[in-house]
Parts: sequence; C-alpha cells; structure tokens
Amino acid sequence: MTEAVFCADIGTSSLKAALIDFSGNVLCFTKKRFVSGLGTKRWITALREASREFVKTFLFDAKEVPHISAVSISGNGPSLANDAGQFLWNEPYEPDEPAAFIAKSAGQKSLFLPRILHVKHSMPEIWNQPGPVVSVPEYLVMQLTGEAATLLPDSRYSAAYWDEELLCMFDIPKEKLPPFVDLGKPTGILLKEEAELLDFTQTDMPPVFCGGPDFAIALIGTNTLVPGKICDRAGSSEGINLCTFEPLFADGIRTLPSPVSPLWNASVLIPDSGERFAYWRLENLYGNIPEDECVRYLLKNTDSDGYELLLRIAFEVRSNLYKLVSFANKNGISPYSYVTCTGGQAHSPAWLQMKADILGLTLVQPASPDAELTGNAAIALAGIGVFDTIPIAAAKMHKSQRDFLPSKSRQAMYQEQFLKLAKKSENTKNTK
Repeated sequence: MTEAVFCADIGTSSLKAALIDFSGNVLCFTKKRFVSGLGTKRWITALREASREFVKTFLFDAKEVPHISAVSISGNGPSLANDAGQFLWNEPYEPDEPAAFIAKSAGQKSLFLPRILHVKHSMPEIWNQPGPVVSVPEYLVMQLTGEAATLLPDSRYSAAYWDEELLCMFDIPKEKLPPFVDLGKPTGILLKEEAELLDFTQTDMPPVFCGGPDFAIALIGTNTLVPGKICDRAGSSEGINLCTFEPLFADGIRTLPSPVSPLWNASVLIPDSGERFAYWRLENLYGNIPEDECVRYLLKNTDSDGYELLLRIAFEVRSNLYKLVSFANKNGISPYSYVTCTGGQAHSPAWLQMKADILGLTLVQPASPDAELTGNAAIALAGIGVFDTIPIAAAKMHKSQRDFLPSKSRQAMYQEQFLKLAKKSENTKNTK
C-alpha cells in the first residue's frame, strides 16, 4: 500500500491540499475556496472537502486509497483564532485601539504581541472564550487533535513570539497561549471522529504536525536550506530568499533565522508584483482566463499596456535579485546560478521563461509549485522517523518539474524594450 502525508496550507481566501508520498511525488492536489459565513469553521470545512475529493478520486480510478502516515498543516500569519472568532494577519486595528497599548507593544520585537493585545482589549468575545488563542494553522491542528500548541519554527524566533516576562508585563494569562512545540514534533494524534469526517478508512490514527508560518515551510519545501541557494516565493507579493551562513544586514535586505539552525535567510521583498498583474487582468476583463494563457497572449501583443506591466515587474525582480546577489558576494557568499520558484506565479511556464530570460538565470519549477505542501510533508516525515532530519527530508522530497533556461538573445531583446519603455516614461514625465 502507498504511504502518504496529507498536507494542507491555509491561505487568506483558500486552502491548498495534497497527498504526497515518501519520495516527494504529489499523488493528488486541490484548492478549496473558503465558504463565507462559516466563521472559524471554514478552514476545517475546506480540509474535509479536500480529503473527501481525494478519496473519491482514487475510488473513481479504481485505485487503492493511500495510507495516511501523517497530517501536516501550515498557514499565513500572524493571525489569531478560537471558536469565537478570528483576527487575521491582514485585518487592520480598530480606529479606537488604545494608542498606549500599540505604542508600548511596538517597542517589542514580537509580531504576535500587538495582535494579542488588540484581541484582549478590543475583541472580548474572542478573548473571554474558554480555552487558548492560537494562530490559524494551530487552531486547525487543535480541531483535528483536541490538543493545543504553538509552533516555534526555531528557538531564534522566540523574540517574534513571546516569553514569560512579556506575558507578565502585559498581564496575559499563560493559559491563553499554548506552550511551544518544536518544528517536526507532532501536536497530537488525529481524533477518530475527525478521521471519519475526512473519510479516512484506516484504523490507526496518524500524528498531526503544525508546519507553522507559510514562508518558513516554503523554504523547506524548496530546499532553500543550503548556503547560496535562492528561492523566489511569488504570489500576490514576492520574496526573493537567499540561504546564508551568517546574517546579512543592509538597507532593503531583511534577515531572519532559517527554519533550520544555524543557517539564516536574507530576502528582498516586492510587496505587490502579483497583485498589480492580477488587478490589471480584472480591469481588462482577463480575470476569468488562466494566468499562463494571459501571459502568452501578452507576449504576442507587445504594444499592450499589459505587456509593459510584465516587463516592468520582471526588471523590478531583476533589480532586487541583483542587489541581493551583489551584497552576498561582497560578504563572501557565492549564490547558486539558478533560482527555485514557488507560489501562484510559479504555475505559469510563460511567465517563468520570461523572467529567466530577463534575469539571465535558470528558473526551476518544482514538481509542486506550492512548496509549502512539500515542506509540510518533509517536516512530518522527519517527525515520524522516515528521514533523520528535516534538511535530509527536504533534499529528498524537493523535485524539479522543469528548468527554464535563459536566452541571451531574448535577454537583449527585453533589455532594449525596457530601455525604450523607460525613455517613454521619462518623456511623459517631463511633458507634464
């Protein structure tokens, strides 16, 4: 019987899920949009729908349903939730938020503390609910296991969370925030009643892992755990990440601990690369066709403003990548000559090829472009002992689906087009 990990990643509007075998092969994949009006039940509802779809697919094809050896969940953050409600990472603070609490907590390094204080002082319906307040992936894990825990990606991330001193300072009861669990340690065992709702027919219940923040688990899924390796995680926003031996500090470069100690991750961020193109598609009535089809159309219609937008974004990516690579070289780090891509933009071969040509580097499309799912599988398989460590699991699980090689002739063509575009923009600016 095939053994697999049931993996899921919680986004802002949808849940992605996959069954991934012990060799890193994606046996099936789906994406479920959240149903409005379900409140904090929307995440587990989407998970159940995904699991049932997988089971039906195997049965329809007259294939044996894989044995689920582990369940692993990641998601965006910092967000907070319990049975009474949620306060998500992209939700603003209320206008009447007590300025003293925000100002006081802003002096700390914690990403969670300001949001915890907001819930405590402005959302009593959530805070006064019996039980803990946790992040969204931890809440889903708690629903699946009945156990509460806070996933800490690495001990070096503790400043971004909280400690006993901070809890005491802000009068936060310990029982409201579950204890930390290390990456690769299960939170608990899947409840039998939940297994039935997922349509699991096996009698043994698998352990459930929390992969924690999606950006950290994506680094594992792309195997960006070797100094010099580069990952381009591109969706609505875009983060270009470089694994390093030591932290790099410079204007415009953000350095955080790697999910694997003692490594670090240096990154540059483009906050709206995918969002800008998505907005253009909607405004120009291309929102209902696949992104790759839209990109291919624009590549044949180079006089359109949509093509100009793609060109601007790609050169913005190049500028940021070159900045990161140049600074790494000055600090004795030799980046790899290829970039592994993940996220929504990595599903478009036409876009990846255009970026490869403009960057002058090979772009690697993983077998699972949604690398958070592969990362979830890797931490679970390390956790159940299939692999000795998470880095070993990541190296074994990450697979390349296609390499996009750069073309010097196309690079020269794009360079000429971009210079003309920049000159046109400058002339327009000067005539105003």
